[in-house]
Amino acid sequence: MKKLILSFLPITLLYALIVFVFGSSELSGDEHRYIKYATNLTQGYFVDPANIDIRNGPMYSVLLAPFVALGTPLWVPKLLNVVFLTGALICIYLTLSKYTRPRVALISAYLMGLYPQSFKWVGRLYSDAFAFALICVCIFFFVRWVHAQEKEWKWGILAAVAFAFLALTKLIFAQVLTVCIVLSVLGLVIFRSHLAWKSLFSVLLAYVLCLPYLGYTYSITDKFPLWGTNGGEQLYWMASPYEGELGNWVDNASVLEKRIPELNPNHFDFYTSLEGMSGIDRNKAFLQKGVENLKAYPQNYLKHWIANMGRFFLNYPYSFKEQNMGTFAYMIPNMIVLLLVAFGSFVVFNTWKDVPTEFWLLLLFISIYIGGSSLVHASTRYFWMIIPVLTVWLGWIFGSKLKIQILRNSLIPTEGDDFVEEKLPVAEHIS
Repeated sequence: MKKLILSFLPITLLYALIVFVFGSSELSGDEHRYIKYATNLTQGYFVDPANIDIRNGPMYSVLLAPFVALGTPLWVPKLLNVVFLTGALICIYLTLSKYTRPRVALISAYLMGLYPQSFKWVGRLYSDAFAFALICVCIFFFVRWVHAQEKEWKWGILAAVAFAFLALTKLIFAQVLTVCIVLSVLGLVIFRSHLAWKSLFSVLLAYVLCLPYLGYTYSITDKFPLWGTNGGEQLYWMASPYEGELGNWVDNASVLEKRIPELNPNHFDFYTSLEGMSGIDRNKAFLQKGVENLKAYPQNYLKHWIANMGRFFLNYPYSFKEQNMGTFAYMIPNMIVLLLVAFGSFVVFNTWKDVPTEFWLLLLFISIYIGGSSLVHASTRYFWMIIPVLTVWLGWIFGSKLKIQILRNSLIPTEGDDFVEEKLPVAEHIS
């Protein structure tokens, strides 16, 4: 393990350098919310019962709570992101090492670690780096669980714990967890396979581990299961019928302070009508308005859904936002990843039966996530969450399914040799 940690020391130091050089000493954006929830936890509650507003799960704020209680400088909890990302790379390396050569696994893990979103979020008190690491941990434990002997229940339990933590960090994964339970039950009924049993065990246990949180939200809202109170507002913007909009979410302050002159004034009127409401009532009002607009203008929702997928994969387009060169910082790397995925799909097209079954399940996992994200608010920030699964797929394809044959010098005709026309092997993919 010591040698493994040393292998990732260069990128670990790079992450730490970013925290110290570019990390701000003041809170900004959603950092305020995470710290607020963490402060609440130090006082014995997660959200204020008098103003229930749950915009993210509690798990990341649980990690921040000790630092808030101790009053540490912001750079101290930010260093947790360095640990999370390094741990994520190690998990992917160990996972890929089961399927391909260690050198290929190491290169694949490093390439994943150099993805631009890593540098953006490592120096911020957002839950993204933690969620990214949890996905990698889920992959590692799930693969171990698939290949485990009957008595090695620990891998299934650890996979469930990681999935539960993920669902309690990014609430979109709570919806993914629910869908996974349904599909696991269907898989067990249809295929009656041992793998279906293992999948169902882990996802059911993960849901059970989330029940204390759901019990807490029920105790303050009388609603079950209530994961959060932000979905209605996202649907509101996705179903908005006004000209010039593309369905991307607009923050509360930009609407109420009229920071976007092009924004339809009806948004301001609707937002002001919600002032004084609790988060539960606001979410209900947003949801009702969103459903109303969806039914009245389904073609707008379809247009916004297409734009949403563009934002997820390519960081474009956004309404009422001037595009700049920063768009390419994520668009170009994402295009490279998508081209590699397309090429990798071509490589395994005729040999798809050789693909490990667990890889298909990982692909199903991110497909559910992409599908859920596409229905509400999405951005290229969320594309980062599927990079670990794509890294495993591409690392296996390029490390085990693809071989480049270089022409030997002895095959190249020289002066005086009789020329014989023949087709020389240049490149091929092998099973």
